[in-house]
Amino acid sequence: SGYPQGLKKREIPQLARILAVADQFAGLVNPTPESPGLTPEVAFLALKTSGKLDPEMCMTFGKILRLG
Repeated sequence: SGYPQGLKKREIPQLARILAVADQFAGLVNPTPESPGLTPEVAFLALKTSGKLDPEMCMTFGKILRLG
């Protein structure tokens, strides 16, 4: 969301965009008391289709993990 400065797209620092993807992925695959966690493939699909993360960073992340 670019909080707190209202930054958008490439205005958001690259490291922040990378960490956002990694953080979301970790949240999806790691089990919690409420959820068993998703498989890496399903979690990656959720990241790609969320529309909330940098698509380029999602694709690079998927390539690194050999998911996309």
